[in-house]
Amino acid sequence: MVILIFKNRDPIYRQIAEQIKNHIMVSQLKPGDMLPSVRKLAVELHIDPNTVQRAYLDLRFQGWIDTVQGKGCFVSLSPPISNNGSNTSYMEDNCCE
Repeated sequence: MVILIFKNRDPIYRQIAEQIKNHIMVSQLKPGDMLPSVRKLAVELHIDPNTVQRAYLDLRFQGWIDTVQGKGCFVSLSPPISNNGSNTSYMEDNCCE
């Protein structure tokens, strides 16, 4: 589902988020579909779970996914049409200086 390019300039969490968004936009992931758990995806990609958590957090704040406590993360029933060309994360856009 997600392929990481470690030599890419984009942070790993952003690569994950962008690929999940692309899967949603081309209907490979449909509204209501469950995403892999943070731990499962981190193990599959051989990365720290906090990196996956950051990607999921960005996706949640952008409206692409919903989190149900105790159940997991799901594609939002009304995901945004596109990312409006923005390549920044929620954390970067809303962080205090």
